Amino acid sequence: MARHALRPGSFARYKRNTAHFRVEQDYFAPQVFRKASEWVERNRAQKDFFLMLEVFDPHEPFDPPYPYDEMYNPGYTGNRFIWPTYGKSDLYSEEELKEIRALYAGEVTMVDRWLGHLLDTVEHLGLMDDTMIIAATDHGHLFGEHGMIGKPWSDLGDSNMYQELAHVPLLIYHPNGQKGKRVSHLVQPVDLFATVLDGFNIPLPAGTHGLSLLPYILHADEGAPIRQTAVFGRYGEAMNITDGEWTLYVWPPTEKNEPLNWYSPLPPQFGDVRVNDDFDGVHYSARVTRGPMSSTLYNVKDDPQQEHNLFAERPEIVERLKTSLREFLTSINAPREQLIRLGLEDAAPPL
Repeated sequence: MARHALRPGSFARYKRNTAHFRVEQDYFAPQVFRKASEWVERNRAQKDFFLMLEVFDPHEPFDPPYPYDEMYNPGYTGNRFIWPTYGKSDLYSEEELKEIRALYAGEVTMVDRWLGHLLDTVEHLGLMDDTMIIAATDHGHLFGEHGMIGKPWSDLGDSNMYQELAHVPLLIYHPNGQKGKRVSHLVQPVDLFATVLDGFNIPLPAGTHGLSLLPYILHADEGAPIRQTAVFGRYGEAMNITDGEWTLYVWPPTEKNEPLNWYSPLPPQFGDVRVNDDFDGVHYSARVTRGPMSSTLYNVKDDPQQEHNLFAERPEIVERLKTSLREFLTSINAPREQLIRLGLEDAAPPL
């Protein structure tokens, strides 16, 4: 089985970039939040402003400063793996995995502290009554769940995008919103674009896939669900769909993982993606390892750890979600080869 490895020189480069770190404020997240706080103060008198922060942490390498590095697993004396290898988690002992999780938790706590610094600044400047704040992330991380580490590709083993990876937090503050309310409706990151524009009373461009969440922020207990299903996945692997109760992972039905195209003049710079030298002005033909995975179905309400695959037992749920997935991909004009690759459409030319 292949294992994810860092690009040559990555760790040495990271060590050089952080060699001057001496105190907490030197670390990346504190630097970003401090600069952001200064930016807000300089721009506080603007009629409107928009600030987007890419904090990056909590992310590998998991190397928070003291006291965060000892906060959640005090007394540990074994090896520390701040940049754990993607793949099978049995590469590490249970004690080592516990320490990796503790270092991650330390980074989360540090980020939380400095997010608080930014929020304190916004409040100190009297901007909380006229500012919407959104906190979100792009994906989670596996720390031994399902026997895996990281967010591995299928050439490394089980690469299903389980709840630990796909069910990400989203917190939204609005001065006119309902406080402390949790909205149970399905939403997706693509909805944030629409929400921000709605907050500025800017019409959505034609073809936008996202839907504004502002009505649910202002009236959290009212209205029909914003969407019946959410669709997610990773390039060249499974396409996944959930209705909030059932989650279906749709893998190619055969050992082949084709047809597959890469729609960019720039060849891929990441992951297990390779392209042929056949760019036609629109796309390359591409290859991604099929891996050992097969389509699976989980009831994430009754089985949140996703330990019981019900694909064979509930064919009616499988077909319902496949139909919804097919309709969604068609509605956004997804390339037809995606439906063919996943067995959602026959390869014969359409009539």
